Order: sequence, then structure tokens, then C-alpha cells
Amino acid sequence: MNNKWFESRGLRVLDYQSESITKVQDSLIVNEKTVLAACPSAGKTLMTIYIIEEYLREHPDHKIIVLAHGTTILRTQFHDVLVDNKPDFTYSLIESGDDYLKSTSSVIVCLPQTLKNVKLRKADLLIVDEAHHFYVSTNAKMIKDIIKETEVKKQLLLTGTPSKFIYENLRLNRQEYHIIPVTLNTIFDAGMVSEAYVEVASSTYNFSLEDYNVDDELKTTVHIKSVDTNKTLDDLLEKIVHRLRSFRGNVYANITPDWKILLGSLKKTMVACRSIQQAEQVKKYLDKKGIDSALSTSENDTDSLEIKRFKDEDKCLVLIVVYRGVLGFNFEKLVNVVDMTTSHNVDRIYQLFSRVIRVDRDNLDQKKLFFKVAPNMLTDYYKHIMSAVLMLSDDEFFTKFNGRNFYDMVIPVKKVYDTTPNPNKPETPTNPNKTRKYQPIDMEGLPVFEFFKNLLHKKDGLLTTYCMTTVRDVRGEFTKKMPKWFWNKKNCLESALKYDRPVDWETNEQVPCSAARRNGWYDECTAHMIKRKSHTKESCMESALKYNTIKEWSENEDNAYSAARNNGWYERCTHHMTELKKQPNYWTKELCINSAKNYLTQRQWMRGEGGAWSAARKNGWYDECKTYMKQNVINNARQYSNIKTWIKNENGVYQFAKDMGWYNECISHMN
Repeated sequence: MNNKWFESRGLRVLDYQSESITKVQDSLIVNEKTVLAACPSAGKTLMTIYIIEEYLREHPDHKIIVLAHGTTILRTQFHDVLVDNKPDFTYSLIESGDDYLKSTSSVIVCLPQTLKNVKLRKADLLIVDEAHHFYVSTNAKMIKDIIKETEVKKQLLLTGTPSKFIYENLRLNRQEYHIIPVTLNTIFDAGMVSEAYVEVASSTYNFSLEDYNVDDELKTTVHIKSVDTNKTLDDLLEKIVHRLRSFRGNVYANITPDWKILLGSLKKTMVACRSIQQAEQVKKYLDKKGIDSALSTSENDTDSLEIKRFKDEDKCLVLIVVYRGVLGFNFEKLVNVVDMTTSHNVDRIYQLFSRVIRVDRDNLDQKKLFFKVAPNMLTDYYKHIMSAVLMLSDDEFFTKFNGRNFYDMVIPVKKVYDTTPNPNKPETPTNPNKTRKYQPIDMEGLPVFEFFKNLLHKKDGLLTTYCMTTVRDVRGEFTKKMPKWFWNKKNCLESALKYDRPVDWETNEQVPCSAARRNGWYDECTAHMIKRKSHTKESCMESALKYNTIKEWSENEDNAYSAARNNGWYERCTHHMTELKKQPNYWTKELCINSAKNYLTQRQWMRGEGGAWSAARKNGWYDECKTYMKQNVINNARQYSNIKTWIKNENGVYQFAKDMGWYNECISHMN
């Protein structure tokens, strides 16, 4: 990476950015669908602009499309960073189809819907911001149409929450998306995160788990009463004042419980709501208190002018949003986020929490707050939820959470001992009479990142005694408390909708599954699920005959392929594929090169596809084919931070790199 590019713009050169940029560039070389999964505040936009400039330096005639998220504020936000950093390429902010047709710039920045019903020209690189929302969702068709019409080959997908792409790789059983993660703990070490405090605040909202849909969001049919919203905001004022007074070296010691005085001290606050109705209730409440607030919803602020007013005007202290403030909203002056959505959707909470951790360069000591408002009867449950959400700060969890396994996420809880004597079990010196129980970690007053760094990485940290549970276990405790009548047909259907296969439903939620069987609703509950076809030897052979290679067969009909392997029919089903490869002149130079690209070493290649290996040696293509393994070897080495670990885990790859003269390139990033 060219450090001068950053230094000339008054920017720090950060190691994680340099490393991530190199990984993205390497990934794009092999035409991968590359996902830069960088948490908010990591500098995704700056890294992307640098990547664009270097790409166009090598390919000056290429065209690039940058698709921002579906709000004007995010489109102009990307454009504003371009303007501020003056890159060495031409770019245009496209606001209409006519603008697109007239543009001759190398890079165009627009919203996906701007290109709808427009005759698109060919492009070479597509960059999609907030790709988890547009690329793999119900909105995906718009992006897929653009890809098809522009015939774009390279794709860079930007996201702060890669769970959907992790799930797609799992579902497809292949690395369709090359994910390059940058987590909150990583940028915390680089000084890119402010000290943020988290509090789970109980409210007068009286919702139970049955009021939530399959996405862990409050159902749209649930009415949010204005009286509950007003009472919740009254209580929240007391909690914020209490929290501010608890800060070390406190300047808020004498603050009084008054919203106008409080917000005047705190400056900028975002309130996230579940619905427009609730957002309007909050706006009405603040208006009565004489507080200047901005309400930005899809109904009243289509051009995001209220968001702009909140950012620009000092007197406007509160921004009230529904969902539009969650994705990609970057504003370092934001001091507090109040999450009144009552959601327990992990991606949404994580995205919202990330809005408040950006460092204010004009006030590096600024303490920031995140208040998660929980329904009154679920407060303890939400402490577990927030613990699990914040575990995404660490690479271990960030790269494994796939959006479907939230309830299985391992979370820390305190270990508590009940020393009440048990009359049925006599106490002995070696077996003290105590019962071990678990309770949620109380995050009140703890700096979140300090807390998790200590918890995850240090034995002598804030909490030296802790154990693990899962959100599923916690939720199970609440579910068990549901009365028998709770599992009616409607709730069983809702439970089943979370799963794609009957076996997953039965494994994870036995109670509603059993209720459905008992009452005759099982077939209806599982109607939407994928039921694995039972393959015979004949059906596997019929399936295999459609394909010329094993790879094509496994990728297109995995059920038949797996059945053949599991039942001993594999050799018979793939006979025609291996026979085809034995034919004279089957292995052309191009096929040999494509074969070599799938392996890390010549030994692996020889064992994996000996026919291609032999043909390459016989026809004098061997040395050229081996060079195509180089990028695979370098990518393998980049998984390790030091030479010793690389040798220990990948000795064959290490030896091959030395033999081929690639060793110095492979270890250039290592300590």
C-alpha cells in the first residue's frame, strides 16, 4: 500500500487498513466476489477510494459503478468523502438516468434505483455499499439486474455485518464470497473507537416473546401506546442522569433531571424507533419539553433534509429515526444512542450500537452512551442479548455468526453459588453443599470494550470468574415459563418459519414441534421447508450424467452427490467423468491451468487431478501452470501472523513456496 496517499491527506496510516486493502486487491485479481466486512468507524469508504484509485492506475480504461444504500444521505456521504480526499480519477454523482447517460467519468456514484429502466453500459468493477441489505435480501433482484446488464466481472461488497454472506457460503457449501473481516476489537487497538458505555434500561413497554416475529422484531400488529412511550422517556431521563454522575472525573456531578438541561450538556442524541407511529410519539413528547428535534422517516423526510439539519444545526439536539439512521450513518458528534425499537435482532442492534462508537476528534475524552430499552418483563433476557451482540466485537464471533445461529452464540455469564443447605444432601469438606447458578453479566457502568477485552483475553481482568451459556438456553428458560396454551397453531407456525429444514426445527425447538405433531398442524408448519429428497442409486446416476466434472455435479446437485458418497455409489456415478478425462487430448493448456488454480502445492495437484498434472508435464506447460498457484500460496500465508505458526500448520505449502521462490512475498506481512 502507498502510505503517501494517506499521509498527503493528513490521515494516519493504520496497519489493519493496509492489510485489508492488500487482501481486497489480491481477491479482486482472481475475480472473486469480495466482501470487505469492516465494522463502522474502520474507514471503509477511505479504503474503498484508495482501492479504486490503484485499480484505475492499472486499468485506466475500466469503468466502475458505486451503488450507495437507498437513501440520499448515504449516496452524498460517499461522494463527500471523494470530494474531501481528491482522488486521482474522475467521478460523478448520478441523480437521474439522464445524468448516467451523459457521464463520461471513470467512477459513478448513485443509488441502485437510479439505474432502473436505464440502458446500462458495460462496467468492469461494481462496488455495493451496505451490501448485506441490497445484495443478499429481498432487494437483491435490482442489483442482480445491474450485474447482468453491465456484464461486470469483479464485485466489491461493503458491509459492517457479514452474517448473510457467511450464511450463503454455508448454504452453498463453497466460498462464494471471500470475506475480509475488520472487527471492533481490531480498530479499538488502533485508537479508532471512543469509550462507550452500555446500559439495558427497563421500560413500561409490556411485551412478551410472543409479540415478536421470526426476525426477532416487534410485530407490526403490536400497538405501542403513547402513554408507555412517555413513561419510558421519563424513566430514561433518570437513568441517563444516574449514568452520567457515575463517570470517573465527572463534570456531570451536579446535573439535574431535566431533558433540556441534560441534552444541552450531552449535545447530540439519536433515538431509534420501531415504527413511524412510535417515532411521532417521541417527537410529540420532546416538542412538549421544548427540545428542538429532527424527525426523519420514509414518510416525512424522503430527501434526508432533517438528518442534514440535525448534523448542521447546534440547537437541534435529537434525531428521531426508524431504520434509516441505522445503516451507514457516520457522525462523530453523536454522543448517545437510545434504542427504543425493543428489537432483539442481533445485526440491527450491532449496527445501531456502532453508530455511537466513532471517535470525536475535537473531544477525544468524550464519554458516549448506548441505552437499550427493554420490555419490562424481559430485562434480564435483554442483558444476555446485549452480551451476545457485543461478542461480535471479536473476530472469533464476528466471522462465525451467520444470522441463523444467534440463539447458539456462546455468551459469558457470571457464576453464582447458592450456599443454602440442602437437607437431602449432607455437606462434606470435599463436597461443599452449594448449587452453581448463572446470571447475566451486569454491564452497568462498564466501558464495553475494556470489559470485553479483559473478559476475552486476560485472566486477571474485570471478571475473573465467568462461564458460558447460549442465547438459546436463556430463551429456553423464558419459553419454558410459557403456559401450555401458548403453543397454539399460530405460534407453532411462527416458530417453524425460523427454519429451512424439519430436522433443524425439531432439534432446536422441541416444544412447539411436539405441539404441532400432537394437534395435527405439523405438515402445515413444515410446508415451507426444504425436505431433502431421498435418492436411490439410479436417481444419483441419472443426476450425475448431466455433468462432465465432479465439481459441477457437487455444486449443482449436492443432495445427489452426497447420497452417492454416503452409500458407496460414487465411483459408479462419476465413471463417465473420469473416463472423459482419460481420453487423448482432453487436457488442453487452458484446462490444466484452471485445474492448477484449485491447489496449493504440486503434490496436492498431482493427487487431486493427476491427469491434468501429467498432461502439463508432458506438454511443457508445467512451470506456467504452477505460477497460477502463487496467489493461493500467498493467501494461505496471509492467514498467519508469524513464520513459525505457518510452518507448523502448513509445512507443505511453506516448502513449496521456498522451492518456487515465492517465500519472501509470502512472509512480507509477518512479524
